[in-house]
Amino acid sequence: MAAEGGHRFEKIYADGAYSSNRNWIYLTRENGYGFVTGFKVNTRPVSNGYLARGLAAGLWCKTPYKVWTEATGYHFRWKSETGFSDFEEIFPETVTATSVRGMVLEVMARTEVFNAFKRGRAAIMKVTGNGVEMA
Repeated sequence: MAAEGGHRFEKIYADGAYSSNRNWIYLTRENGYGFVTGFKVNTRPVSNGYLARGLAAGLWCKTPYKVWTEATGYHFRWKSETGFSDFEEIFPETVTATSVRGMVLEVMARTEVFNAFKRGRAAIMKVTGNGVEMA
């Protein structure tokens, strides 16, 4: 859907549930995305038929987790997870408006409330979600 809308992703970060060969092949070989995923605890550093997955599994197995997250950029994943989690916590999954205009206005109003909440939280904590200190 994103590609059909003209959006392009360079790299996709996913949790270990998506580390199958099928996902690796679909995302990297067939669609040209960079793909970073954690692996299960009992993962062996072998390719299982797809070299890119094997190399990633090898790095996962031989590197301490904190070093691995920094080396792969996986540490950025928590930021988007936190944003979605916060948004879902504040808002219901349904839109009550019946017209398209009303739906857009409702979502925009919710987003304004969400952004005000994030600004307020950052002011209290003196740091933003990206680790930027507030003056």
